[in-house]
Amino acid sequence: MSASIPPPHNAILEATETAQTFAKVGIYADQRIGEILRELPTRQGRRTDTTLSTTQDEVTKRQAMAESGISKSQAYDLQAMAANPEVVETVIAKAKERQGERTDIVQTFAEGSSGRARDKAGARHHPPT
Repeated sequence: MSASIPPPHNAILEATETAQTFAKVGIYADQRIGEILRELPTRQGRRTDTTLSTTQDEVTKRQAMAESGISKSQAYDLQAMAANPEVVETVIAKAKERQGERTDIVQTFAEGSSGRARDKAGARHHPPT
């Protein structure tokens, strides 16, 4: 017997669900990158009265960003995502309702600091009447 071909609308729904799953995984990956960046030590200024807290083998945030191709603004947005998991979940839920794209989350955090992004995310999805 030959396999039956699903009606086009089923294939579209299935493809949409798959795309949403991949987008969600990408968002969580970005959030995890932000968590890792927050945990990395920053390079301290030169002081003569103490030793640096980072060893020669330890990678600093700046080094990790350079090696990964992450800009300062991207790092800021990723760290904001990591610091505000409730905003990430809200944006994911709202994007799923509208069948939004992964860029929704990046745009939300790129609009400003975490507090302002939270306000703007709600305002963007619920325009004033």
